[in-house]
Amino acid sequence: MDLEALDDTSRNGRVRDRIKAVLLRSEGWLTTMIAQALRLHETTICRAIDDYVSK
Repeated sequence: MDLEALDDTSRNGRVRDRIKAVLLRSEGWLTTMIAQALRLHETTICRAIDDYVSK
């Protein structure tokens, strides 16, 4: 299952935010921009992206 489909089906808000962070980063967004758009701390965004990359 790809990330966009998982984002559409997930009921967990935290999971959806992490997926959106990864998707936006893959589109070239800076972590500061993603943090502002999702209203999350930049550290949270970096952790979500790092976790995804390391899997």
